[in-house]
Amino acid sequence: MKLINLIILGILIVSIKVFAIQINYKPINYEVFNDGHVIRVVPVEKKNSVVYKGRKYILKDVHIIINKDNPEDVEVRFLHVKQGGIGRNDKVLVLVSHIETGRKKNKTLEKIFSNLNMKIGLKVKLKLNVAELIPSNTKDFTVKEKPIHLPVYSEAIWVIFQHPVIISTQQKNELIDINRQLERFTNTPKN
Repeated sequence: MKLINLIILGILIVSIKVFAIQINYKPINYEVFNDGHVIRVVPVEKKNSVVYKGRKYILKDVHIIINKDNPEDVEVRFLHVKQGGIGRNDKVLVLVSHIETGRKKNKTLEKIFSNLNMKIGLKVKLKLNVAELIPSNTKDFTVKEKPIHLPVYSEAIWVIFQHPVIISTQQKNELIDINRQLERFTNTPKN
């Protein structure tokens, strides 16, 4: 009976390690800017990473996406590439956090808000802890494979966290204000 219990325990440990996400983010320097579509947070140093299914992915880019028509609909996407570079058909890993209003103020968003230049492409260098834009519970998530709109990547593994990142009501109002001020590219000709 002990042998069967040990085998079951071993299978559970292997399953947890294979399907778990290990997020290795530390505070580092980022360039923060409006790219004309989203607020981008690009690491200057390629030190932050994620391990998923035994494969290491390096953080390449963070997008804070504010729905133009509904600023309360905010998500943060963390784009990762396979360690050692990536070829045309290799997969990328995208972590997705949703943001909801609560009582807690998010320090990283606060720092981004207070330093963001609304003009397209004007970068500000900040030391940030982007781990604060990931929910504290990362055990519950769904996984989807779908295309990503980048020139060399054909498909991405999308890991969507089920628990949100909580921000304060004041920060939600700042998001609404940023959404109004954000200079965006448009395909509509000006009259």
